[in-house]
Amino acid sequence: MRIKFMNYIRVKDVEKIIDRDRNTILRWEREGLIPHPQKDSRGWRFYNEKDIEAIRKFMKKIKRQRIDFYNRNKINKYE
Repeated sequence: MRIKFMNYIRVKDVEKIIDRDRNTILRWEREGLIPHPQKDSRGWRFYNEKDIEAIRKFMKKIKRQRIDFYNRNKINKYE
């Protein structure tokens, strides 16, 4: 499959966009928490805007869960 590079984002650019380390992105991918990007013949990952949006949505979800967890623990401590 031939990839149009102009429409795709490299993993190092995704790191900057979402402010997370490459290893974090790859771990989330391995664990099935974010979509697997397309790869070229060399195995290099290329993300598209839809992938980035899915990653951002996942990040919002884990942020909400952390906030909920923190608030729940805070409430339980003072009850």
